[in-house]
Amino acid sequence: MNGSKAPCRPTHRRRLARSRSSVTRACLTAALSALWLPACDGDDETTPSEPEAASCPDFNPKAGVKHAVSGNNGSFTDHCDENGDLVQYGCALTSQTLCEGEYCTEVWSQSDEVEPTTVACGGTCHDGMCIGRCPSDGSAVEFESVSMDGSASVRSLETARLLACQLTNHTFASEDELPKFLAGPLTVWIVSLGEPLCLPGNPGEMVFHENPSDPMPGWDCVGI
Repeated sequence: MNGSKAPCRPTHRRRLARSRSSVTRACLTAALSALWLPACDGDDETTPSEPEAASCPDFNPKAGVKHAVSGNNGSFTDHCDENGDLVQYGCALTSQTLCEGEYCTEVWSQSDEVEPTTVACGGTCHDGMCIGRCPSDGSAVEFESVSMDGSASVRSLETARLLACQLTNHTFASEDELPKFLAGPLTVWIVSLGEPLCLPGNPGEMVFHENPSDPMPGWDCVGI
């Protein structure tokens, strides 16, 4: 009787130890995964953010913000389409012709109607927002490389993000023009209209200069 019961206690302890060890490893793995593994784009389990309410006609969309826009024709929330681009809602424009004598002028203003606009995000739209990759106006960058074909790799010293840039209004005549871009940090001057995104299909137009009075060419840049 006693002989048959003797192995039970140690066996139970070993099983319990193995069980605790397995649980501990599982907990550590989960904790490390949460710390180190990035969340996947388009994760269906992510809770959508609450949109910022707005109404027409007194509304202008802001980059990087999801809006729910109301007007005479209903309420509409910014969302991503099947191509990963942003369907952004704003106030429809309306025009009227004002005349003074024989001279007439067409004047545009925002109406009470809401209308959609597609913003190219290069497939990166998430939760009704395109998050831009441009450096800030006035921030510093350094050229890592520049080629005679007008392509360049530019590193933002603000975000450490690499930009792939292409000349837009200039052609290098000789290699003597290249060293000035590689000499050291340069300052960003954003010349895009509106808020640039530096995304595929929606590049940011900018100039890099050491001295604002120096003539420098323009570049179209996309964050990598």
